[in-house]
Amino acid sequence: MINIFIIFIGLLFAAFFAGTETAFVSQLYVKSSGLSEWWREHPEKLLATTLVGTNVAYVTSTALATEFAMKKFGAFSEFYVTILLSLIALIFCETLPKSFGLRFAPKWIKIADKVLFAFHILAFPVIIIV
Repeated sequence: MINIFIIFIGLLFAAFFAGTETAFVSQLYVKSSGLSEWWREHPEKLLATTLVGTNVAYVTSTALATEFAMKKFGAFSEFYVTILLSLIALIFCETLPKSFGLRFAPKWIKIADKVLFAFHILAFPVIIIV
């Protein structure tokens, strides 16, 4: 049961990072202040942070979903997990969040800038390599 919860949280984080990337990129040429301005001035850090965050979220969700499905349904479930998670990710973790990020960019940025910066600090050793 905890695996399903972590899979769901991972997919939520993937959606968050996808929407955040689109929101910030759509506002790159709009003057802002505070932390939002810092991200605007450092787009390479923004993209590296969202890339690492998205990848961590997808890898975690996929690994746990595959493990869960193999225990529950057997060895051939890997194929079904791949198809199912790909569809879920495409619709709910990429398309919809990017649409919302574009449509509500100023509001999204106000909420996301601090969370994204906290993740940037947390994952800095990996982000610096990217």
